[in-house]
Amino acid sequence: TITEPNVLDADITSTNATCFDADNGTITITNPTGGYGTYEYSIDGITWTSDMLFENLSPATYTVSIRD
Repeated sequence: TITEPNVLDADITSTNATCFDADNGTITITNPTGGYGTYEYSIDGITWTSDMLFENLSPATYTVSIRD
């Protein structure tokens, strides 16, 4: 029997930027689970990193992606 690993998942917390032109928002990823191997993260779907903290973010809507 061949089975798939569990679905990728993680806990996400964020801190909003303090005002319109402030680039001080953050996104923190913790407790990644599922998949197989090492995890990488992206907030733009193009650039991937093993870093679980995105800092100096301007006010916007971000989509966090995880891959293994």
